[in-house]
Amino acid sequence: MIRLNGVSVTFGRGATAVNVLRDIDLALASGETLAVLGPSGAGKSTLLAIVAGLERPTTGRVAIAGQDLAGQGEDGLARLRARHIGIVFQAFHLIPTLTARENVALPLELSGADDADARAVAALERVGLSHRLDHYPAALSGGEQQRVAFARAVVHRPSLLLADEPTGNLDRATARMISDALLGYRDETGGAVMLITHDEALARRADRLLRIEDGRILTTEPATSGAMAGAE
Repeated sequence: MIRLNGVSVTFGRGATAVNVLRDIDLALASGETLAVLGPSGAGKSTLLAIVAGLERPTTGRVAIAGQDLAGQGEDGLARLRARHIGIVFQAFHLIPTLTARENVALPLELSGADDADARAVAALERVGLSHRLDHYPAALSGGEQQRVAFARAVVHRPSLLLADEPTGNLDRATARMISDALLGYRDETGGAVMLITHDEALARRADRLLRIEDGRILTTEPATSGAMAGAE
């Protein structure tokens, strides 16, 4: 589902150049969850942006679902995301003038789906928000907004789900709910999940851990306690 070969990202030139990612090789299969950990500024969010096609590498190759991103223009990348990728951000990024159901339905409407509203309602029901369909983001708690954001990310059934610190701003109970939803999506659909997190408990529920620092991969390892953490 994901394959990166020799990916580097450099911002600026000459003496002001900053190497954000350095020679990254990475593969992620369908049905697998990868947790990426590292200190702030390590390059984690840039790595996710590269995988999502939101940023382009300075050098190296990126392929998603068998498609080489180098040959894709902006319209092609947008179509690829609409077809294959869902993204959950820490900051939610909900549109404040749209209700919960309208926020979730929007990507489907943009892709021309005839049943956007019905699918949005079903997605919100699955995350326990059937009573909040017509509420605006300002009327929702942080946990409810993140559940809306999750529903929006998966409403088109992507084969790759990306999450950038999805539990970072949440209380413990809500964080557990979002963690369960992320891993439940993998189990339900067989899709791949890549998540950026500082939460070791969430990371240990993944299949593999990738530790990154100063733009380089330090280690990759199996999340050996994943089964135990998921059963608690």
